[in-house]
Amino acid sequence: MIKGTRVPVETVLGRLAGGMSVREVADEYGVRPKDVFAAIAYAAEVVADERVLPTRG
Repeated sequence: MIKGTRVPVETVLGRLAGGMSVREVADEYGVRPKDVFAAIAYAAEVVADERVLPTRG
C-alpha cells in the first residue's frame, strides 16, 4: 500500500505498465507523483532481493 492510502503498489505498477503516465496514476488515485515513484522504488527493492533457483527436470 502507498503510505496513508489504500492504494496497493501492484495497482500502481499495473497502471504504469498499461501505459498510464505517473501524473495520470497520481490523479486517478489521489496520490502525489512522488508516491508513485516511491511505489516503483519499493518494487525495485523487492525484485532486487529475489532469488531464482534452478529446478531439476
